[in-house]
Amino acid sequence: MLSSRGWMLVALSLLAMALAAGCAGTPERKVVPPPTPPPGCIWYDVKAGDTLYSLGRRYGVPVSRLMELNALASPQALKAGQRLAVPVSESPAPAPGESPGSARPHPFPTPSPSALHKGKPDHPFWWPAEGKLVRRFGQEVGGLPEPGIGIAAPAGTEVCAVAAGTVLSCTEAMRSGKAGWGKVVVIRHTNGTVSWYGNLAEIVVKKDQKVQKGQRIGTMGLNAAGATELALRFFRDERPVDPLSYLP
Repeated sequence: MLSSRGWMLVALSLLAMALAAGCAGTPERKVVPPPTPPPGCIWYDVKAGDTLYSLGRRYGVPVSRLMELNALASPQALKAGQRLAVPVSESPAPAPGESPGSARPHPFPTPSPSALHKGKPDHPFWWPAEGKLVRRFGQEVGGLPEPGIGIAAPAGTEVCAVAAGTVLSCTEAMRSGKAGWGKVVVIRHTNGTVSWYGNLAEIVVKKDQKVQKGQRIGTMGLNAAGATELALRFFRDERPVDPLSYLP
């Protein structure tokens, strides 16, 4: 019969054998390489404040292309930390010393003055953007009269001030779901008229900033129905008026 010391030695021996067997059966940890992006693309890690519009502008890629590559249901389906495939082959490469996150030229150039003033450079007001008139003042929308007009154009099209004035407000919050007007800029002009620009994807002016007629104030984004459209309103004595009666 084994003594207490003998049983202890047996137990320690069995424990050592079990540990050795366990270590021998542990598979070797393999380092999994990160997935490669689609051909002609790079990975971009989304940061707080990024939008598909700002990324499309930065890399010169249409929003629709970014949505297609990354299987996004809507332009708002973007979260900080998300990894996006961005087609660098469709845009100019970053300049030397420029990081991939640096601002890039916009794929849609600022409209020429002639496109804004429609051949009337001395007119008090210019159009805010080139595009197609899709809604008129007073038109019934959702059972209510439209208080402004709608101008449709490609996503990211530049939006300009209709006249010189001072920026009254800039609403930076994007819409929640399909409610609200997204980003909005409001400008008071010297003649007492106030212009209101809704459905913006990006704002490049600040509150109390002085702007000139035809100066870029932002870029065109989506309306509540998911179509690219600038909502433009004019106010006189705090009452909505038809913008078409002011524009050339």
